[in-house]
Amino acid sequence: SNIFQGFRIDYLDGIYLSTGPPTKESQKPITEGFYKSNKKNGKWKHTVISYHLHVRYSVYNDGTLVKEKKFINGKLISNFHWKDGRFHGCQYYANNGKERFEYYHNGELHGRIIEKKENSNVILLDCTYINGKEDGKLIERWWNKKVKLKNHWVNGIKHGCEVEFHETGKIFKRGMFKNGLPIGKHKLWWPNGKVCSITTYDETGNVISNIEFDQKGQKKLLIT
Repeated sequence: SNIFQGFRIDYLDGIYLSTGPPTKESQKPITEGFYKSNKKNGKWKHTVISYHLHVRYSVYNDGTLVKEKKFINGKLISNFHWKDGRFHGCQYYANNGKERFEYYHNGELHGRIIEKKENSNVILLDCTYINGKEDGKLIERWWNKKVKLKNHWVNGIKHGCEVEFHETGKIFKRGMFKNGLPIGKHKLWWPNGKVCSITTYDETGNVISNIEFDQKGQKKLLIT
């Protein structure tokens, strides 16, 4: 590799430039940055040209990574923030046509999480974490904006009514949870609206009974 760097006595102190060897998939990667007292400081840039142009911008403070952005062909795909080596603040991801925003406090998820269609206001996921544990209402939607899932969490444990829907908007599943365990009657529906099954649970999450139906609504015979 070709390297130009500043030295002070026997450690790095100054501009740093490195070009690595090319591969079958990419041209020479280029890394540019700055060292102060043998530690990375300030803005750094890492570039790789393959089938796409990959660029990563990083910010260091006394050797500790505090910010990083990644781009592919000029498009932002992630934006991360750290504090004392742990995720802190808003984190952004973009993948498969989705954008995700997460909020961290000292390395733990804390706050609202939003996932939406890229470059739109269509929210696909909306939930909240407190001190690293899911807490409150969760709503998930299909790409067509129809609700896919609704449930409720308390201190990282599912608690309350949970309802799921087919992509058409028709109900798929409904049941209650108590301290993370299914209780009472849980129903499933076929896409045509007919009941698929009814499972009954006791207060400790054990199955009491299960009845299944075909797509015409006829009760299935149990073979023993």
